[in-house]
Amino acid sequence: MLLPIEKIEQEINRMADAFEHIQEYSDIQFRVNWHQGSVASDGLIRVHKLLSNQPPKCQFEDMVDFNEYADLRTAESEIKSKGYDKYKQCAYCWDNQEISLS
Repeated sequence: MLLPIEKIEQEINRMADAFEHIQEYSDIQFRVNWHQGSVASDGLIRVHKLLSNQPPKCQFEDMVDFNEYADLRTAESEIKSKGYDKYKQCAYCWDNQEISLS
């Protein structure tokens, strides 16, 4: 017995939405740890590169206030919009450099 065409279309749309979400997630390249700005001795937030084998010292599982971005330009734009004029690259998954946004 065939399903009505509306149900088939609904299922196709649901599957397409789920696939788009997976694609968006796989495009994530950077994680901005906002909490680091309030606890780090230098007061700078940290930006992490997402790697296939993330170093445990990045402590991803302990992060509570973060956002993920597909590209660095978007991440830096958001950092700047939140009032930060610089950030620091993570020492474990990146170059540990302080980056100025001004």
